[in-house]
Amino acid sequence: MILFILFFICRKCTERFRKHGIVCSTVQITIRDGTLSSYERQGQLIIPCHTTNELFNKAFELFKIHHQSFIPVRKLGVRACNLSTSNYVQLSFGDNFKEIEKHEKIDNTIDKLRYRFGHYAVQRGISLVDTELSHINPTEDHVIHPTSYR
Repeated sequence: MILFILFFICRKCTERFRKHGIVCSTVQITIRDGTLSSYERQGQLIIPCHTTNELFNKAFELFKIHHQSFIPVRKLGVRACNLSTSNYVQLSFGDNFKEIEKHEKIDNTIDKLRYRFGHYAVQRGISLVDTELSHINPTEDHVIHPTSYR
């Protein structure tokens, strides 16, 4: 359940990044547990990117390292930091760059399918198991305001 929610948050973040041509180089998670204690942890990405898998993998790595599995999670948040435009990205000779490039193509294809046929055109199989989770559309259900309301 936590994995799906974490992936869901990362997917929506990266979808907005691709739409605006932004990449991130740092991932930060926020966790509030059952005792209402909150903490934040962050980690650096090897290559600045806007792929869902890279953001999720770093967020999940931070979650596994810093959260004790027997304590229930009350709030889970993912934040991308050190944003820059995707026009100028330092390339790498390693295999990691090829993997990121492959995931970028997949994510762009999914974005195009969702834009053309609607949010529910492409879904993860695990989301169909839980009817509450499979019917969440973050684009229509949640509004992100550019300025705060008082």
